[in-house]
Amino acid sequence: MKKALILFFLGLTLFNFYGCSSCGCHEEGMTYIPVDVLEKAHAVVASKTGVDFFKNHVRLNQELTVRRPTMYEFHYILTYPGLINYPQKITFMTDTLGNLLEKFAVTGIPECSSDPALCEIKVNDSAALETARKSGMGEGVREPRIELVWSAEYSRHVWEIYSYEQYSQGSQGFRGKGKLFRIDPYSGTVLAKEEWKVL
Repeated sequence: MKKALILFFLGLTLFNFYGCSSCGCHEEGMTYIPVDVLEKAHAVVASKTGVDFFKNHVRLNQELTVRRPTMYEFHYILTYPGLINYPQKITFMTDTLGNLLEKFAVTGIPECSSDPALCEIKVNDSAALETARKSGMGEGVREPRIELVWSAEYSRHVWEIYSYEQYSQGSQGFRGKGKLFRIDPYSGTVLAKEEWKVL
């Protein structure tokens, strides 16, 4: 009973910030989402990130959120402080009542409620790139590509940096090879280093 009340008030608070209308979330050409379903979806994210982080750095992506015959496919956008150029995707499924469907993957939600450091990225893209260079990346034939991505393996976001030792774009499409570095954005640790190629 206590848990149900906590979830109710959490949902009510979140809806005050994010509800689109008194009747549910809807804009022309977008999926209609009933209030109670939207509250439960917000609570799924906020229970992991914490309410304050959710309120300030997470928003519903109405354009991608859709109703399936027996479920909702929810999409949110998370933006870490200081990293506005690296918006992150959050996705999960609920049933038509808004209950999380755990048989489907929940991706992109940092567990900040259990580890607050996961919502405080301390290693930016420049620092991650410098770490990769010091770890043997080399200059390559063009500028490296750097992305902040969700890693199911590490259950957190990581920097992925691709170097280009070879690169070509022609009638047969892209060809190239180089090194891939995965770097922890919280500590700067090199999590993995491997070769990649498309030939």
